Amino acid sequence: MTAEQRRFPRIPSENTVLVKRAGEGAEEGFAKTTVMGLGGCSFVTDTALEPEERVEVYIAVSGKVVVALGRVAWTTQRPDGRLDVGVEFQEITEEDRRVVEGLFAAPSAEQ
Repeated sequence: MTAEQRRFPRIPSENTVLVKRAGEGAEEGFAKTTVMGLGGCSFVTDTALEPEERVEVYIAVSGKVVVALGRVAWTTQRPDGRLDVGVEFQEITEEDRRVVEGLFAAPSAEQ
């Protein structure tokens, strides 16, 4: 998919993220985002996630924590055994969406 075909803009951005499978007592782990967008994010993780799986993400952005419920849109196995994972945000508050939008206005996308 080319940049012209994307619904939401995205930028490279490294942020700490806690990824938790949706549901009580579900597995969780920390990762770093590689890309942030208004419609989701991607990150590298050791946690085995599957496409269509529902996850909660807690992303540290500019001194705040953005919380979103999403679905795993895609995964790609890396040579080192970890996964590149893309998550589509399905539920995010307007306040948290504004925090993510702030990344696009920042002089440096890395927070």
